[in-house]
Amino acid sequence: MDWDTAIALAYAAEQLFVAAQALTSDLVSTERGLRVADSRLGALMENSGLLPNRIRERVLHLHDRFLRCRRENRLDSASAESLASATMSTVEEIRDVLNDVDEHRLAA
Repeated sequence: MDWDTAIALAYAAEQLFVAAQALTSDLVSTERGLRVADSRLGALMENSGLLPNRIRERVLHLHDRFLRCRRENRLDSASAESLASATMSTVEEIRDVLNDVDEHRLAA
């Protein structure tokens, strides 16, 4: 994996983590949380070309889910939890990819 991809993965994990926090915070309204999460995903989409294909596909799918919620203007607490869970699942996948790279680097 090249340096640009590693940086893009770290950036993606950070943006997705903030998005998940915004969706599940007791201090932020659900609507505000969705706007924050959506803006973080929008920023991430600008650099999605640097992500590995399977991560990019997950991010694109997640972004589509956010767009649907915004378009339908429907985000109850269950939907917010579901989006946050899907977001954190993507963060975990990014973590796994970065861990694999680190393990290969240490083994070399």
